[in-house]
Amino acid sequence: MCMRALMDILLSPDARANPDIRRAHIELLLSMAAPFLFLPVAAIATVYFKPSLDLIDLAWFSAWFAVLVAQWLLLRKTGNVKLTRDILSLSLLIFIVFGAMNSGGIASSLLIVLCIIPLENMLSGDRRRVMLAIAAVL
Repeated sequence: MCMRALMDILLSPDARANPDIRRAHIELLLSMAAPFLFLPVAAIATVYFKPSLDLIDLAWFSAWFAVLVAQWLLLRKTGNVKLTRDILSLSLLIFIVFGAMNSGGIASSLLIVLCIIPLENMLSGDRRRVMLAIAAVL
């Protein structure tokens, strides 16, 4: 009952009423949860491996959090799953590339995380979206 109440808070009013829309919104919210849950791991790793935390790191983590919250608000207000999924993919690409540039460039271990973008787009079931994600990652 607790998870259902949480989902009702996160979903838009249209998604609460229509089971098909609800399923699409829940799938997207689960896709958005993965980078959100990875945020503390990335923050701890950054604090552990870098000698000092600078303003770039703080801005990066703050923007990461703000973009995910903004995407959720966009989904909740508009209900547009495709637009929100596109923005999620683009923001993941930008944050991973920026993080890799800031932590070693082409030799950064963050580049492995780029594989998440096509995998996340496979949840949408749209081949065009998956192919575009693979092209963007390459």
